[in-house]
Amino acid sequence: MTAPAERCVFPPAEGALHRFDRFPHGVYIKIGVCVGRGAAARRWAGRFCLTCPTGAGKTTALQALAELDAHIIDADAVYHALLESSATLRAELTARFGPSILDGEGRVNRKALGGVVFGDPAALAELNAITHRFILAEIDRQAAGAEEQGRSAVAIDAIALIESGLGETCGAIVGILAPRELRIRRIMARDNITEQYARLRISAQQPDEYYRGKCDCELNNAADTAAAFEMEAREFFQRLIDTIKEEKAHGKQGI
Repeated sequence: MTAPAERCVFPPAEGALHRFDRFPHGVYIKIGVCVGRGAAARRWAGRFCLTCPTGAGKTTALQALAELDAHIIDADAVYHALLESSATLRAELTARFGPSILDGEGRVNRKALGGVVFGDPAALAELNAITHRFILAEIDRQAAGAEEQGRSAVAIDAIALIESGLGETCGAIVGILAPRELRIRRIMARDNITEQYARLRISAQQPDEYYRGKCDCELNNAADTAAAFEMEAREFFQRLIDTIKEEKAHGKQGI
């Protein structure tokens, strides 16, 4: 079985075919068995990973998903919580990086840990290898709980989603993109920064083509206001969720 070459783009270009059942395996070409990204039995079709460059509107898209009863998982928050609560993770980190990463109460000091690894690419890779295993396990646990509760979907928000490999655990990766000039104006207003600094920040990030090449679906945000984009995002995700439910009802998931 091979993945179709088409990608889902929303809103569609003028005159373009816009039917959410146009792909043989659903609206996203890699839903369910994640065609082309290595299927794993634990993956759930209703698990979405969201990624985007700054100013594209990921926060608003997550709000739209929350309104549709999706369970939102912040991977960075999961990591911080694990540093506080997981004795096993703390023990593995201490065994590898030494007791100097602990504070006076025996907790992981993130600043001290950062000082050990961020000047050493090999050590940073080892840190990621250790922590990602725990983060993925906790995300799986939360996702399974959401499924048992009957939540409509799970949305995962993660920094460096694609680079970290976290996207490989999702049924679909959603790339949220927006026109460059619009993003510049947004982050200028949001972060109270100059246009020059805004352009520097955006230039330092991956181009749109990177996201188009890595993501299963593209959600465009050229809306004039956050409220307008939230309406579009809600429509987009509602159609996606409905498509997944239909596929499950017809027994297509995992074919």
